[in-house]
Amino acid sequence: MKLLLSVLVLSCLCLIAIFSCQQLPSEQKKALVQFYESTNGEQWKIKINISEILNSNICNNNSTYSTIIKCEQVSNYTLTVIELTFFNNNLVGTIPESIDSFVDLEVIFFSSESLFSTIPKTICNLKNLDVLILASLSINGSI
Repeated sequence: MKLLLSVLVLSCLCLIAIFSCQQLPSEQKKALVQFYESTNGEQWKIKINISEILNSNICNNNSTYSTIIKCEQVSNYTLTVIELTFFNNNLVGTIPESIDSFVDLEVIFFSSESLFSTIPKTICNLKNLDVLILASLSINGSI
C-alpha cells in the first residue's frame, strides 16, 4: 500500500513538473513581443505584461489572456499559439511580418481595432489558418 501511494505521489509530482515547464518556442515569444509592440500593447484594454509572454504565462488557459491568445500543447514541454482574437481591445498599429512565426495558428479574429497599413504577405505562410476575420479595421491592400 505504501509503495502504491509513493508511486501515485511521484506520478503526480512528475505531471506537475511537466505542465509547469511548458514553454512557447522562442520564435513565438519573439513574435508575440513584436505583435505587442507594433500594436501599442501598453494601451490594450486587456493588459498583458511582457514578462508574462516571456514566461509563457500568456498560455495559461485559466488566465485573462486566454480570451485573446489561445495556446495548445503540442508536446510534453512545448506550447503553440493557435488563436489570436482581438475585439475592441484598443490595438493601434500594424500586424507585423512575424505573424507567420505562429506556425500552428488556426484563427485570426481582429475586429474594431485601429490596425492600419497592409496585411503582411507572410500571413500566407500560415498553413493551418482556418479562420481569418478582419472587420472594422483601417487596413488596405489585397490578400
